[in-house]
Amino acid sequence: MVAMADEQVAEMLRKKGWKVLTKGWPDLLVYQPVTHNGHGAVVGGGQVMAIEIKRGSDKLRPEQEEMKNVFIYNLDVPFYVAKDEDIIAMARKRGRIVVPWNSLKSVTAWATELTNNQELLTQRIKLLNEELERITHTFEGIPSPAEFRAPCYVLLHSPFNRPRLAVEARKDTHRCTTTITGL
Repeated sequence: MVAMADEQVAEMLRKKGWKVLTKGWPDLLVYQPVTHNGHGAVVGGGQVMAIEIKRGSDKLRPEQEEMKNVFIYNLDVPFYVAKDEDIIAMARKRGRIVVPWNSLKSVTAWATELTNNQELLTQRIKLLNEELERITHTFEGIPSPAEFRAPCYVLLHSPFNRPRLAVEARKDTHRCTTTITGL
């Protein structure tokens, strides 16, 4: 109902020679409220500006260009087009990080990939820890260098002249002490 009334009014104004804009309005119309002193005189504020926000390589559409010209030339209102890099620069000045929507999607995909890689690395670390545990268990029986007693191989001769190999524990790492009895 309201849209039909708007169109009827717009059509009537067009017939009287007015240019009527119903599309192309800026994303933001911002202003500073007027401040008065105690006697009614304006002492500050009153500034107005229009801001159109464009993402990526988007450009103003023809109706937005027309609206921009009305703001600038007819109303003497500054009109700004804010791009992603402008928004990011403003946010950095204020200590915030703003990520454009298309970049946000790539950051989200990157975070998902990192999470998947983290899961793979966690699995690999678990397997490596299990292997290390097996290796550690295998070498637990090996004595320290101070406790080490290497075998000493000694060739013995029996009364029947058949050589026989006897193995004794080495008493130290430098020499082999062998006691041969009862051959």
